[in-house]
Amino acid sequence: MKRIAFALIGAATLMFAGCAKEGPAGPAGADGQNGVNGVDGADAGFELYETTVTVADWAGGTYTEIPVPIITESIYNNGMVMVYIQDDFGYWNQIPSAWTDFTGFAFFWTADAGGIIGLDYDPTLTVDMDHNVRVVTMELRDYELLDEEDLVSFEALTAALR
Repeated sequence: MKRIAFALIGAATLMFAGCAKEGPAGPAGADGQNGVNGVDGADAGFELYETTVTVADWAGGTYTEIPVPIITESIYNNGMVMVYIQDDFGYWNQIPSAWTDFTGFAFFWTADAGGIIGLDYDPTLTVDMDHNVRVVTMELRDYELLDEEDLVSFEALTAALR
């Protein structure tokens, strides 16, 4: 019984405290960054790499690896990698996507091999055509400035980054 009374008193106190009048406005805060484009409108740090993954690259399987020189040790340790595949209609779809037969990707970097992207294709299908691929890399601090809608498509991403 005491617990119920305590809960009711606490709820009533919060209700009355929420009804208080607002006081005068405080001082203006410090200027922040100008969105994704950074301070003074300079482009955010990102790089773009384009390639074509051919049917032969899959060697009859549903996984392949391709070298991507813009995946550096810094990107591997502190960055972000996004992969886009062009569909039959010319749209660039982020991987994974319901609009392509690609089911995922991974990336890694070693001093010997450099940057590598591993692409996964739907294992119930056979890769029967070449695919245009775009890889975008950026430092994590730049990626964190993006909104969710900036990541929906390649076009939205590049519009937000410029």
